Amino acid sequence: MIKQRIKIVLLLVVIFLISCQEGSVFSEYQDLNTNGWKATEDVEFKYNSIDVTSKMELQIFVRNDETYAYQNLWFFVDEVAPNGTVKTDTIQCFLVDNQGRWIGSGLGSLYYVAVKYRENYRFSQPGEYVYRIRHGMRCDALKGIKQVGLKVKKSE
Repeated sequence: MIKQRIKIVLLLVVIFLISCQEGSVFSEYQDLNTNGWKATEDVEFKYNSIDVTSKMELQIFVRNDETYAYQNLWFFVDEVAPNGTVKTDTIQCFLVDNQGRWIGSGLGSLYYVAVKYRENYRFSQPGEYVYRIRHGMRCDALKGIKQVGLKVKKSE
């Protein structure tokens, strides 16, 4: 019964997110290991950029449940350009506020947070960009993080 409820909640969240894809040119999520997201496990996204004239916004999405034990989450993000150039960024994402309340939208015990990664960003060249995201927390197997996603959309 509980598993069925979780499946229904996940389906509703996916439907909601798909309906909110206005202006989106790329959106993808990846499930993480149920035993914990290991520090050595990269989540990889491949985006083929054709438009180098428009300004874009890149967002990283995190879905977590109530078993996540920390207030924040650190990411290391590698952007590999078509010519092989690698840019690495460190990003902090808060999942819990100072009063202990979950940040972001939630449904049941799942929470969803969007983090701006790049704003008004122009891709330097057309071609395939690879984004590798790994967590930068001090534990090896990070429990409670269910999915990580990347979204590319035109800036407003």
